[in-house]
Amino acid sequence: MRYLNNTIAFQIVVKRAMEATIKRNFPKIKRIDYEIDGKIVEDWDA
Repeated sequence: MRYLNNTIAFQIVVKRAMEATIKRNFPKIKRIDYEIDGKIVEDWDA
């Protein structure tokens, strides 16, 4: 379970850093969605 928590924490850190960079450089962006294979991901649970 520790490995899964570590992976989730790393994902959160990376996503927040990317989102902060995007919002800082493009202030009109209010929402960031993620897509995999052309589909928007709304639920990150495994």
